[in-house]
Amino acid sequence: MGLPLQELCPELQKDPSFAAACCEIIVDAVGIDERNSRVKVRFHSERALSAREVNYVQAGLSSRFPSFDLILAARFSYENLDEQSLVYLIEELKLQGMPLNGYFKQAKYDINGEKITIDVPGGCSMLQDMGFPSSLAE
Repeated sequence: MGLPLQELCPELQKDPSFAAACCEIIVDAVGIDERNSRVKVRFHSERALSAREVNYVQAGLSSRFPSFDLILAARFSYENLDEQSLVYLIEELKLQGMPLNGYFKQAKYDINGEKITIDVPGGCSMLQDMGFPSSLAE
């Protein structure tokens, strides 16, 4: 079911330019790894968030978990998946440690029904070998 973000972090509603985005975000789970001082917040939204919105959410949630590294993990409905959400998911995989730097510069994205095609200028076999397609699908 999930918890609306504004209930977990009501202070995010203070900025009217982000209030609408915060209403659309549902937090699915919060996991705390005390040993590594990390908090992972899994959420979903009907639409992809802009980088500015993600940074705002990150800053607001960081204040709720002081002295912990915050990791945001987004899910998007497939119907609303677009280039921006694919770029966001790729950035998320980088943060999780997948060595993806440089592969997606000048990449072309195509979403056609149930098929996603990402045309990268080079390194396709290396991306396959490191398990990128299955990691992105997850």
